[in-house]
Amino acid sequence: MRAAIGLDLGSTTAKVVVLDAHGEVVLRACERHRGAPAEAARRLLGDARALAPGAPLAVTGSAGVTLAEGLGGI
Repeated sequence: MRAAIGLDLGSTTAKVVVLDAHGEVVLRACERHRGAPAEAARRLLGDARALAPGAPLAVTGSAGVTLAEGLGGI
């Protein structure tokens, strides 16, 4: 297994988790985005990418659909 990043962008919060190559959680964070989910995603993904550069990203949540479309994932 390789490292992986999960990002959940909901209507009020943004959450991120990073798993290392052994499936262990190395980062878990949550913040209220106050109507600015893209900015919250940018901050959280910056932290996540620092721990797992090049790791695949999975995006979920109501605001996550828009982000995934913008990234070319849908």
